[in-house]
Amino acid sequence: AMGGHHWIFENNIIMHINSAGLEFGNAAFESKDTNPLNKKPRPGIDERTGAMIVRNNTIYDCGTAGMRSYKVRDCIVENNTVHDCCWQDGEEYYETAGIKLLRCFNTVVRNNHIYNIKAGHAIWMDWDNQYSRVSANNIHHIQTIEGAIYFEASRLPNMVDNNVIWDVEGEGICGHYSSELMIVHN
Repeated sequence: AMGGHHWIFENNIIMHINSAGLEFGNAAFESKDTNPLNKKPRPGIDERTGAMIVRNNTIYDCGTAGMRSYKVRDCIVENNTVHDCCWQDGEEYYETAGIKLLRCFNTVVRNNHIYNIKAGHAIWMDWDNQYSRVSANNIHHIQTIEGAIYFEASRLPNMVDNNVIWDVEGEGICGHYSSELMIVHN
């Protein structure tokens, strides 16, 4: 989506991608130039990224992530099936997950089916999330060094509720460096 807003991704099949199957919101952190001093913002990136709907997609066989976003607000990610992702075995690259959302505001991730994730999280809500919710997801057969649902470094209220999680090599749910995170009825 290249930093745009008000996109709808619905009823797509995304498969056989070497990196991330779907990226939305602002630009992700991948670049051939590893020197952070040389990185410049992409032209046309709107700071109001968001109001995305990602619904009823099937995403599989992606090397680092099924879907990834950065800095979105008012987003719904629901009823997606994400499986057989993160096979690049790059979990310590810290961008790998079935669904990885970074810096979300007022975002809901619900009713997704995520399974067969190797070397990554099923759902990773990364850094500075606010008023967001991970609810009613069906998650199984996950191998991760942290948590199948991993909520990281968020200080304002967020919620993880009513998820079904089983057969995880690692933790089921991990709230790392977060406060006001409600984890209930999983």
